[in-house]
Amino acid sequence: MITYRTISLCGRPLVGAAIIACGSAAQASGFAVPEVSLAGLALSNAMVANTTEAGALPYNPAVMAFLGDGSVGLGLMTLGPSNEVSDTFLNPGASFEGEGSDWLLSGMAHGHVALGENLALGLSVNSPFGLETVWPSEAFAAGFAAVGAAGQEPTRSKLELISASPSMSYKINDEASLAAGFDLYWIRDLKFNTTATPICCGTGSGIGYHLSGLFRRGDWSFGATYFSSADVDVDEGSVGGLEANTSVDLPWRAQIGAYYQATDALGVEFDITRTGWSSFDKVEIFASDGFINAAVGGPIVTTTNNWDDVNAYRLGVTYALSDQTDLRFGYSYDETPQDDDYFSARIPDADRQLFSLGVSHELGSSGWDIEGGYMYVRFNDRSLDLPAPTSSEPNGTFLYNGDYESHVHLLGLGVSKRF
Repeated sequence: MITYRTISLCGRPLVGAAIIACGSAAQASGFAVPEVSLAGLALSNAMVANTTEAGALPYNPAVMAFLGDGSVGLGLMTLGPSNEVSDTFLNPGASFEGEGSDWLLSGMAHGHVALGENLALGLSVNSPFGLETVWPSEAFAAGFAAVGAAGQEPTRSKLELISASPSMSYKINDEASLAAGFDLYWIRDLKFNTTATPICCGTGSGIGYHLSGLFRRGDWSFGATYFSSADVDVDEGSVGGLEANTSVDLPWRAQIGAYYQATDALGVEFDITRTGWSSFDKVEIFASDGFINAAVGGPIVTTTNNWDDVNAYRLGVTYALSDQTDLRFGYSYDETPQDDDYFSARIPDADRQLFSLGVSHELGSSGWDIEGGYMYVRFNDRSLDLPAPTSSEPNGTFLYNGDYESHVHLLGLGVSKRF
């Protein structure tokens, strides 16, 4: 999300922007992309307590204690987002479709190796956050022109992020394990453009940590994972021709889940994920030149976003069709953290439902499984009738009035093996 204001610096106008890295290409609330393994894609990310799938490792590293001497998983996922807005302010009856990439590509990898009976080391590499949203320049032009802000209409929003998460697990006994590790984030590309200027393009890195645990007894297993928040400093950016820097605050995530092996063939899991989006209370952009920051009394742009912490409810079902073939099904309901008061077309966000299915098939007696998954994400339609701006802040105002429709298709293919 970008919010705008025009300020004057040494007699020259400058279009500023504050950022939240999000967009309609995200699959969970805000800009989260929780599909970090092929099994997770097929099971709608209900994987926190699953001790049978190598693809559970990125969701709960404590599962390494129950996955044998080692495991590996590799996958590719393609995302096809679609968004549309109609009846925008001063454009009754008109509709505009997003013009971003038809398909986005994301990779994922995970693996572990046991170090004796009780210890294991693991690594997950994936993209848990990301977006690409592009609106045609005319979608919101009439409204922005009407309030004297022509040229500040949002166009491209893009976030490319990679995460590498090394972990160590400790097996307490045959029923319980704990794990801890770090999450290393790297923003490869960050763009939040207007019709007049590219804004805050840059790269950056940050670090967080995670803690997890797992308990298994009989046909039941219970898991919990906490991923900390992380500040990713972004530099080498620009605002209105000036060098600038900012930071992207990634939210904390807390997950709990229960898995039940109902029969030899049927396994069911239910998870709840809580995401701390309230960390997006304020975003500030600074000029790289300290003199400029001093001249404007601090950051060149400040915005208040006021997102809410929200929940996601996930259900996953696995059915063993044969000794070599498993079928997977999933459903999730994700709440949006963004209320009307701070709505932005940068993030045409809404509550959403996720429907998924997939298959895993062992290739002969090699132990290698080929995995495939498909997910359809349906955003609830959102109609906005917001008030006139009372300041230079467009978020939550009639500049973004309209009827929003979004959906996403995801398709993934990969391989995995337990040793």
